[in-house]
Amino acid sequence: MSENAIKGSEAKFYPSTKLTIYKALMLAKMMNDNPAYAGILSTKTSDRLNAVEPIFRQKQAILGARKAERAGINTKKEKARTDTAMFTSHFLQVFNMGLKRGKYSFADRVLFGMDGYSEALPSLKGDANIERAAKQVIDGEAKRIADGKTAVSNPSAAELEVEYNLFMQLDQLSAIADFALAETQKELRELHKEGRAVVKKIWREVETYYNDGDRERMRKKARPWGVHYARKGGEKTVTGIITDAETGLPLIGVKLKFANGKNKTITDSNGRFSLVTNLMHEQNLLATRANYEPAEIIVDLKEGVGNSCTLAMVKLV
Repeated sequence: MSENAIKGSEAKFYPSTKLTIYKALMLAKMMNDNPAYAGILSTKTSDRLNAVEPIFRQKQAILGARKAERAGINTKKEKARTDTAMFTSHFLQVFNMGLKRGKYSFADRVLFGMDGYSEALPSLKGDANIERAAKQVIDGEAKRIADGKTAVSNPSAAELEVEYNLFMQLDQLSAIADFALAETQKELRELHKEGRAVVKKIWREVETYYNDGDRERMRKKARPWGVHYARKGGEKTVTGIITDAETGLPLIGVKLKFANGKNKTITDSNGRFSLVTNLMHEQNLLATRANYEPAEIIVDLKEGVGNSCTLAMVKLV
């Protein structure tokens, strides 16, 4: 491989994601607030930076907090969902065994959403089915007890109802958390355009200020302001696997590309991908898939070594 291919040719890349725009604004704000660098930015650009950077910082912090809140709620919800399904299943199995001993009436099966002539349990796959089955058991058992019939025990409908109520409460909290997160993401998307425009303006003014004919010196002075330069070298292949953050299972059909690149790829049935690029150094790899939150990861691209990564995506509720 030639020396030029190894070193590559350096070029400037404007940020294109919320994370990279925020990083560029933050670095520019730190430099602009330093009296030693006063006057490098025009008053108008400085005012735009001072207006948008704190909002971006605030929204990023809120976004992180809301993601953590939603993750915590969903973890509790998943346990309550599993426990509700388990209690429902155990209740109906105990009821079926009691039928065989003549303890209960076959006619009561329909009260629990079951076929009067079959031991088959109602579907307990998915939130809606679990909610429906648990509610039928709770309501059906209340009717049986009101009619003076022997209550099912170990577990009882009352024990199931505790788990069911917790599941319903957490399901509602999860929906609220999803809505709050979506609103914050929407607000950040609306800031995206202004943030990127401010970054472009800053970078142009910084490069103009430091441009004395020595391009390498200019780039060295501009980098602390967040100006991102990267080298393009020889072709290299990035491989990896994309999984579901909750289940750990591989995701098929995830679209991937580098923020600063043109090539695209998609994951196979095993969640694996292979992407060819001539970009170098740290680059943002973007992943998108229907019903999942967009995700990104920084990959340090190097010549002559294996470039691989793994990324977990969060499913939208």
